[in-house]
Amino acid sequence: EAVFIVRDQSPTIRFSEIMYNPQGGDAFEFIELQNVGDTEVDLSGFSFDGITFRFAENSPPLAAGAYLLLVNDANVQAFRARYPGVRVGGLYEGSLSNKGERLALLDRNGQTVLSVDYDDDGAWPSESDGDGHSLVLTQPEGDPDSPANWRASLAKGGTPGRPSPSGPQ
Repeated sequence: EAVFIVRDQSPTIRFSEIMYNPQGGDAFEFIELQNVGDTEVDLSGFSFDGITFRFAENSPPLAAGAYLLLVNDANVQAFRARYPGVRVGGLYEGSLSNKGERLALLDRNGQTVLSVDYDDDGAWPSESDGDGHSLVLTQPEGDPDSPANWRASLAKGGTPGRPSPSGPQ
């Protein structure tokens, strides 16, 4: 006789905001992650597909509800000047595709934990394609590959590292 406890293994991390084609160029790109769960998440050793970034071993865990901001390493001083006081959690190499691409968070074993395939056409918000707005996730439990679960940021420049104001869905 045995007792098995099955826990929900779905990740509590989400891509919450993506600035892929900012006004001013690659220096202002960013990817924002949010822990939408109620416990902290250890991302030590995790990496990405689509950009070059690996979380260091023994990285501090991401607290429940917290945001983590990764920015392009093209010109960090310019990013900080545009977004004073924003806490940058890491610098990635490479650039986000202005035409859309697949971004994936990979665990320590290289397995996909989370991914999104954003695009610059079709039903994806056109304001996010060079007009200064970021993509903002509106339905954290929805399919991240569906443009119906994303909207353009209400403010030009987005809201990196902090909650996005609610707006029309």
